[in-house]
Amino acid sequence: MDIRSLEVFKAVAIEQSITKAAEKLNYVQSNVTARIQRLEQELGVPLLYRYHKKVSLTPAGRELLPYVNKLLYDFEEAIEAVKLSSTPRGTLHIGAIESTASTRLPIIFTNIIRNFHK
Repeated sequence: MDIRSLEVFKAVAIEQSITKAAEKLNYVQSNVTARIQRLEQELGVPLLYRYHKKVSLTPAGRELLPYVNKLLYDFEEAIEAVKLSSTPRGTLHIGAIESTASTRLPIIFTNIIRNFHK
């Protein structure tokens, strides 16, 4: 099971059409159909009822959809969390001997705070 197949499943569930989902995702219809079939094979259950030009979710498909939504949300959130940004993040650890820490660091921290609030 891969993330793209889950995205395809979600698009099909929303559009209620393999053709419309393929158009929305800029995929060919056969690719969408193949991904859904592969997902159904991996899970061992049908996810869609297929009609002439529409589809609807089976009970298993309805049960899977909220998990797919959460997985896709978490996936996007994980990508955003690790993207490089121009703003440094995380904890800064500073080590200094006591005399330096008491005489020089307060001035440095004051200047940093002033510049931060500008």
